[in-house]
Amino acid sequence: MFFIVTIFDLDKFFFRVVFNYLTSGYKKAVDDAADLILVKLNTPGGLVSTTKQILTLMGDSNIPTVIWVTPEGASATSAGAIIASSAHVLVMSEGTNIGAATPIQLSKDIEKGDAKNKAVNDLVALVQGLAKSRGRSPEPYAEMIKTAASFDSRVALEKNVIDGIVSSQSELEQFLNNREFVTKGVRQRLTLDRAQFNFFDMDFGQKILNTLAHPNMAYVLFLLGVALIYFELQAPGGF
Repeated sequence: MFFIVTIFDLDKFFFRVVFNYLTSGYKKAVDDAADLILVKLNTPGGLVSTTKQILTLMGDSNIPTVIWVTPEGASATSAGAIIASSAHVLVMSEGTNIGAATPIQLSKDIEKGDAKNKAVNDLVALVQGLAKSRGRSPEPYAEMIKTAASFDSRVALEKNVIDGIVSSQSELEQFLNNREFVTKGVRQRLTLDRAQFNFFDMDFGQKILNTLAHPNMAYVLFLLGVALIYFELQAPGGF
């Protein structure tokens, strides 16, 4: 049986609400005795701190995680590429890309110097270690962070950044059938027989929080707050 956690929004960032959503999904997968967790990934990135929490969540699970960058036109960019490096199996659809993972601040690039070197070197070591543990080439992942390199699905496959290219659910099932996974040092083989896909979506509260946490929405709320303060100063006690 498949248990699918979907991250399927181009504008979705890895903030705390997404981590909570994934935590709920992984718990539900354990309760349902799922054999596999599939994350459909399409994101421009997010916070490094939350990204590392998601990596820990995936690494601590006894259920292997498959990440599928899909649909056509989707991307695993910035923090999304780092998340992808942790997948036990990583596949992409045709016409997708992965990379451009150089760390930046919310408003601009990190200034050159020790702070930038520390941030870059930390992430390089992290993604290289994850890639090696999954049997994928570590150097292209280092390039994603050091030089903001980005690869389309075909180039990613040639460079051993990903494990395969699949563009449909049936292709994915064929690709995963009889595939071996090493989860927390334990090797296991997945045998698919009319796999069942169970979709897990955000609950209503998580959807609301995710909308409010979007950087554009946060900026609008900030401007609204500034405007209200201005009106209050213009007429103290009147509003």
